[in-house]
Amino acid sequence: MTRELNPEGDFYRSLSTLNHSIAGQSFIQLESIAFNLPKEFQWVFFSSPNAVIHFFNCISADEVADKKIGCLGAGTEKALARFNVSSSYTGSHEVERVAFEFVSLVGQEKVLFPGAADGRRNIQKKLPTNQVIDLPIYETKTINILLSDNYDVVVFTSPSNVLGYFNSGNKININQKAIAIGRSTKQELDNQGVDSILPWSYKELAWADAVNGISI
Repeated sequence: MTRELNPEGDFYRSLSTLNHSIAGQSFIQLESIAFNLPKEFQWVFFSSPNAVIHFFNCISADEVADKKIGCLGAGTEKALARFNVSSSYTGSHEVERVAFEFVSLVGQEKVLFPGAADGRRNIQKKLPTNQVIDLPIYETKTINILLSDNYDVVVFTSPSNVLGYFNSGNKININQKAIAIGRSTKQELDNQGVDSILPWSYKELAWADAVNGISI
């Protein structure tokens, strides 16, 4: 899996219970970008745990206590909880459906989107530009790590990790299977000529289900 493993997470616990051998290795590093909090917005939307961490490492939760919070995925919601921040909306489906639900919920209100400088902006694209405030708070850089072990399944967690994996000289051979977390990740794997499996949800149990559904 192309991220650090969480022994308390549903993905790890579900697979370890079935005696799978699991390894985590990220192929990206994140660097914070200094920012000032804009004014005149009613919502803050977080697309990833990394966005939550970099945002609240720089400001206190009190500074957005009067704002409504939206997020993508249970992992992002858990990251918010670590900063004692509650989510008013958590999207757990594919980005297209999440975008539709969130746009309907927001109405005419303005939304702050803290995230990566090179983010995909999938949610923002569905909103009128005058309702969107993009706030780059970190940048993503790929790192070169050539794996010494072979794995039956590789779970790719982001498009940037796909790039880092292949730019390091790693391959997906004919006997390996690839799982993509999110359609953007799947699209990047398609660009690399790799077929991949898309789990039914952003929830970690869905990722584990995808692994368990593979015949090895």
